[in-house]
Amino acid sequence: MKIPGAEGGFAGFNLLALLLFFVFTLAGCQPEGAARYGSGGSAMLKKEGAGEARLTVFLQLQRANAPAVRLEIEALELQTASGWLPLLGEPFEVDAGKLAGGQKLAGTTTLAAGRYRNLRLTLSKAVVNNGAGENELELRQPSLELTLDRELELERGDSRVLLLVWDVESSLRPPSLFEPAIAAVAQAPPMLRDLLFVACPELDTVFAVRRDTNHVVAAIGVPDGPVYLGIDSSRNRLYALARESSTIQVVDLNIFATVDRIRIPLIHHPVHMTVDPKGETAFVVDSRNNSLTRMDLVSGRMEKQVILGNRPNFALYLDKQQQVALTSPLENSVLLLDATSLALRTTVAVSASSEGMAADETFLYVTDRGSNTVSVYEFSSGQVARTHTGFQPHRLLVADTTVYVTHQGSSTVSTFRASRQLTAGREIRLDGKPLEMVHDADRRWVYVGSSKGFVQVIDAARRTAAARIELGGEPGGMAFYD
Repeated sequence: MKIPGAEGGFAGFNLLALLLFFVFTLAGCQPEGAARYGSGGSAMLKKEGAGEARLTVFLQLQRANAPAVRLEIEALELQTASGWLPLLGEPFEVDAGKLAGGQKLAGTTTLAAGRYRNLRLTLSKAVVNNGAGENELELRQPSLELTLDRELELERGDSRVLLLVWDVESSLRPPSLFEPAIAAVAQAPPMLRDLLFVACPELDTVFAVRRDTNHVVAAIGVPDGPVYLGIDSSRNRLYALARESSTIQVVDLNIFATVDRIRIPLIHHPVHMTVDPKGETAFVVDSRNNSLTRMDLVSGRMEKQVILGNRPNFALYLDKQQQVALTSPLENSVLLLDATSLALRTTVAVSASSEGMAADETFLYVTDRGSNTVSVYEFSSGQVARTHTGFQPHRLLVADTTVYVTHQGSSTVSTFRASRQLTAGREIRLDGKPLEMVHDADRRWVYVGSSKGFVQVIDAARRTAAARIELGGEPGGMAFYD
């Protein structure tokens, strides 16, 4: 092809360079996580398209302390009107003897809305470890069809969980046969008791986790990237801030479905939401127009909006003080506002790049990412003290007399004794960058989101990692239903 006005090979070189520039530019613009796979080889992570739903599959042990059997699953397929649809992107392996917590993510994928009832499971190997070594077992049924315990009905935008419940002991037949005893269980609405809800914006999903077992039991399709959650247990409503549409999605927990959405006027880039303990009022932070908006979640109406701060990024509702704390990192300050009028009451000077806050009755704790410190503000005296903690402190949590600090630079959670001058305790290393945190006071669990697509469960009594809840997508905010 001849380029007008070009007489030599130099113009062709320019054209080739231009084409290469666009190719590499477009390749570099792919969002992080766009091709992420689940721990068991899930299908490519992508948003649901028109007419699509999401299905997340977990393998779960029927009984804890199962025999040490390693099972390799070659394929898992769902029967459709046109044939068999693969649910796994690659083979999946599970070792029952090493399955801490008793549940493992097999994969997550999107599929057409419709009704489904049958699965086909293909096994490639089963190996038992009897203590003296591993012995491969004979597969009596390398391929078997499973019928779900109930019909799986998926509508457009739905997100559901499918469980493969494995009875390991019943699968072993003497002398060396393996006959899989696996039941396929479709999601049913769980009992509304002792649940942890976890937002996964990449999956347009909110997962429900049983807090006694730390098993995922259900999923809810929530559109437009749910990031932060609030719960009104008196009305069985869950509220999710949807960043992509600048709305608050309303979920009816009686039916585990999104039933409404609340538009937030005059905001463009919501980055955080905090909700009062009753779940009736939300405070939404917009970093682009420097605003904080108070929303009545019961009526769906905006009650107040104020413009203040410089790129605010985090809000914390202070129940005892009836105030809202708002970080304004570019001004090196935290603003304390009246929770009703949003009038400014106090400005607290902190270091640069504050990204998280927590409070007890005496102190407000603020992370200072730029200086690798935590600022401690005493409500009664107004005095501020600072303690060096770790590399790039991000989020904070106060549980009893312990302050938990996540550090994204070192992928750790550090514990400190709560006081004006924090006293260092134990450091817990995580896999991936730590994200949001919540505390289960009844069971003394601390839940920490990881950038690698799971929630780490920390035993607050022993201050050690206790379990892992795999989700297949980066977790956002979390909330409890008691």
